[in-house]
Amino acid sequence: MKYRYNPLLNEAIEITKDLGDVTFIGAVAVFMHTNEGRESRDLDFGIAYQITDEQLFEKGYIKYGKRKNGYSTPRPPFIVDIYRNGNINGISIDTITSTAEEFKIDTKRRHAVVKAAKLEVLITMKYRANRVQDHEDLATIARNRFQKINWEYLRNITEEIEFNQIKSAMQAFLKI
Repeated sequence: MKYRYNPLLNEAIEITKDLGDVTFIGAVAVFMHTNEGRESRDLDFGIAYQITDEQLFEKGYIKYGKRKNGYSTPRPPFIVDIYRNGNINGISIDTITSTAEEFKIDTKRRHAVVKAAKLEVLITMKYRANRVQDHEDLATIARNRFQKINWEYLRNITEEIEFNQIKSAMQAFLKI
């Protein structure tokens, strides 16, 4: 897919250069899958290896406020939420990073590879988060990628009731 310029995507490329094996899970992931997206004030990603606050500091990432996972990047004004362990909305960081999809970025300004959460994992996380911006993201995904959703994979990572709710929600988002 040929991507249009997006400052968050540009920063995602820089973060990947800085930190290596990271998987984007928020607005950047939605943009990667759809080439469409909303504005966001931060970038969220899981990291596939152990890295300390000291190592992040050496790379120019500084703890940001009282947010548990919040850091400022070496390139203000970007703020990131770095998830290094545990889970996000019931999906482990290990699963998020090990099932990530690679996207080749080819814009007029950049050529790179960025990882984003697998489409079905992203849908599940967004559905479980259930915030206004997550509804917007799910609608964007439904409009752009509904035919590409691997429903069997989605069924395998969710309970049957939740799977049916997600499928119904995605079908409803198609009509908006």
